[in-house]
Amino acid sequence: MLSFIHALSRDFEAMFGERANLLYINRMHFEHLRRHFSDPNDMGTMMAVLGMTIMISEDAVNPHLARIAHTTRPRQRPGVPGRPLAGNDTRAALGHPY
Repeated sequence: MLSFIHALSRDFEAMFGERANLLYINRMHFEHLRRHFSDPNDMGTMMAVLGMTIMISEDAVNPHLARIAHTTRPRQRPGVPGRPLAGNDTRAALGHPY
């Protein structure tokens, strides 16, 4: 599983020119991934080794990656001056139109 995620990461970086920082994975694949680590309960180490945040979702039939931008100041909503993004407004954060 670790080598598969590494290959996904390489392909993601080649395609988008940036490293992925978010791994979507379902519970079954996560259990397989945990076996690669000496302390399977240490999520911090797992995420540090991968360089990604792990999101467990049963909607993730296959592991897939994403890149979420991190900013030091609130981003503005596209087309709405002076109105910062809501914490869960991922569509706007990813640049998708409303």
